[in-house]
Amino acid sequence: MRFINTKTLIFTEGAVEKYQNQYAILSHTWKDEEELTYQDFLNLDKAQLLRSIDAQTLGLGLEKILKSCAIARSKDIQYLWVDTCCIDKRDKAELDESLNSMFNWYKQAKVCYAFLSDVERSAKDREFAFEHSRWFTRGWTLQELLAPTHLVFLDRSWNEIGTKETFKGQISSATYIKENHLFGNFQSACIATKMSWAAKRETRRPEDIAYCLLGIFGVNMPIQYGEGQNAFIRLQKVLLTETPDESIFSWTKEGIKSHGLLASSPDYFESSRAVTIKPKRCKPRPPYRLTNQGLEWPFPNFFLDVQHGADWNNLVAMSRKHITITLNSWQTEQSKENHGLMKHLGLEKYKNTITIHLRKSKNGQWQRVDCDKEYHSMHVESSGNPLTGTNIKYIYITL
Repeated sequence: MRFINTKTLIFTEGAVEKYQNQYAILSHTWKDEEELTYQDFLNLDKAQLLRSIDAQTLGLGLEKILKSCAIARSKDIQYLWVDTCCIDKRDKAELDESLNSMFNWYKQAKVCYAFLSDVERSAKDREFAFEHSRWFTRGWTLQELLAPTHLVFLDRSWNEIGTKETFKGQISSATYIKENHLFGNFQSACIATKMSWAAKRETRRPEDIAYCLLGIFGVNMPIQYGEGQNAFIRLQKVLLTETPDESIFSWTKEGIKSHGLLASSPDYFESSRAVTIKPKRCKPRPPYRLTNQGLEWPFPNFFLDVQHGADWNNLVAMSRKHITITLNSWQTEQSKENHGLMKHLGLEKYKNTITIHLRKSKNGQWQRVDCDKEYHSMHVESSGNPLTGTNIKYIYITL
């Protein structure tokens, strides 16, 4: 990890563990044409910069670095990390390590300064302006909100306007993240809920909407700029191998009737903020696995028209061309459709379970359909007779 010495402006390198709780870290929104790269900052005359009186005349990119150094120095913090100039992005190995480690770097910092370039402390409705800052719309700032133990907000004039603690209500309102998840407890949230926090956030490059979530999910994967939307699909495949949390399938998208099992973007999870999982109420499903034919989904031995005594997450409505499967996830809000079915089956306490609907394609694979519906009730389509007593052990679902 590469730091800026706040007194000399010279780079210092070392393992993050050696400098834990000894450095400040900057969170900000980028303005591409003004940001300084590693090479730019390396070539600057540091002695002249230390003599500079008005940092604003040097451009916003350099101003952010110098102002952050000055604030950290005033708090007796010797080192600063800034994402624009402390990573040599020409070095792919360094870039890979940095993006996979960045969440931990924000977590290990003594303090994180979040610079809000569009918020002014003297504004009449400061709280309104705070909630509508561009900082809350960017992908990378999500981890920069969740990871730090101590997060301080600075306005456009570099005045301290509050902390994550003092602004927790406004932050929760702006981000839809519950207050208890803002302070180190967010790992208890399910995949769908975490994805919903990233919905509608933007990144400079399409791949970054996946890479900025690595630390939040506690996973690593190679960085491959140029892969576009596939980065988000790749992230979900990694999650499939790491956890039995089936809320990863609990997404909807208006206007889409059929789709692969995995979402194309965090935006698909926008309506999944109320989703949760309760593993203790679930009998573990046999593991599924990724294949060249899609996701091999283990098939339960229970059908609605055969018996009513199995565990809820083995409930399946099936015909020759359609399947509806329950997931091990719940919506905390009432679902009238599922309520009626579960009451009929004597499983009313599971009325908020989430289901997905699949249709068999011509190549024999199954594809998710009715993706534009909020959640789906159990039903067997009239097309084809129910497959009672069938001996299917698994199906392949298009990803």
